[in-house]
Formats: sequence, C-alpha cells, structure tokens
Amino acid sequence: MADKKKPAARKTEPRKTTPKRRTAIPVSAARTASKAPVMRIVAPPEVIEPTHDAIARRAFENWMFYLRLANDPIANWLEAEQQLRRELNAQ
Repeated sequence: MADKKKPAARKTEPRKTTPKRRTAIPVSAARTASKAPVMRIVAPPEVIEPTHDAIARRAFENWMFYLRLANDPIANWLEAEQQLRRELNAQ
C-alpha cells in the first residue's frame, strides 16, 4: 500500500471561557432589594440666632442678678449669647 500522508492534526486551542461573575447580592435578594424603603434626606432644623438687643438685655440681667462676671463684659456677653441660643433652639 502506498503511504498516504495523514493530514496534520489541527492543534485546537482550548476555548477561552470567562468565569461567571458572582454578584454581591443573590438574584433572589436583588429582586426584593428594589422594594426596600427609600432613604429620605431631611433638612436640618433651622437655627434661630438671638438678636443683638436680646443679648445685651440678657447680659445686663446676668450682671445685675448674679454679679459673677461683673468685671468682664465680654464674658457676660458670651454667657448671655449661649443662654439665649440654648433657649431659642431647644426642641
């Protein structure tokens, strides 16, 4: 018999398969996640600032009644301002 040359076998490259990606949330959970309650952004409460006259009146009252900061007008003013802010913004 005559030597018949066999056709050279083709080299087959392995198929390139991409691995299946897993999601952080299972599909069944992802479907129900869309029905979750919506977070709403709420504006912070408005801060009410005391007026200049109100602070001056409170500083004078503190000086008259308590006399604890009699020689320090700046400390009297700051204390009165703190007191009024606490009272006006108390909720």
